[in-house]
Amino acid sequence: MHAAPLATLPAAPPAGPRRAAHRSAPRRRPTGLESNPYFSAGFGLGILGTGLAMLRGGGKGALTLAQRHLLVTLEVTSKDRAYPWVLHWLTEQARNAGSSGAPLAQHVSVDTILERLANGATRTRFEFVPCPGRHVVRYRGSLLMVDRVREQQTIDLNTGQPWESVKLTAMGRSRSVFEDLLHEACPPPSPPPP
Repeated sequence: MHAAPLATLPAAPPAGPRRAAHRSAPRRRPTGLESNPYFSAGFGLGILGTGLAMLRGGGKGALTLAQRHLLVTLEVTSKDRAYPWVLHWLTEQARNAGSSGAPLAQHVSVDTILERLANGATRTRFEFVPCPGRHVVRYRGSLLMVDRVREQQTIDLNTGQPWESVKLTAMGRSRSVFEDLLHEACPPPSPPPP
């Protein structure tokens, strides 16, 4: 009987600096994913998309924070007595502003007023007020964003008119600009009857 030759084991690598460098290097596992261009591109796009989504969310959060702390807002609804006063005040601001108030003066709605005179005759007046939408007005050196909204689904049952509101927004934290505006928009008191 013949004995099979014994397999010889490879000699151990020589000890020395080369052997130490070989041990400290991390072992790389050859995988097919590293060389796959579809995986590499998809992974990169995924990271880019995640980063952009986080940036967008951070931008929205910063905008909300800025609106809460840097802007002051006044909303006047059509139920409030000051509503027609504010609309007429805005019209006067557009008239007095000249060319700088042109957008507010160009886009208007009509408010028809019938007045009964002492002799029984009626007189018709047309007053133009800002139409629904966004407008910008300069008042005492600051810009006011005016947003007039008309709700078509909600109707005032007493008058049959659609629900409306005017929202005024100014930079800063002080409400004094709105207090001054409302005092200026308020009509002068009528004299008492004799």
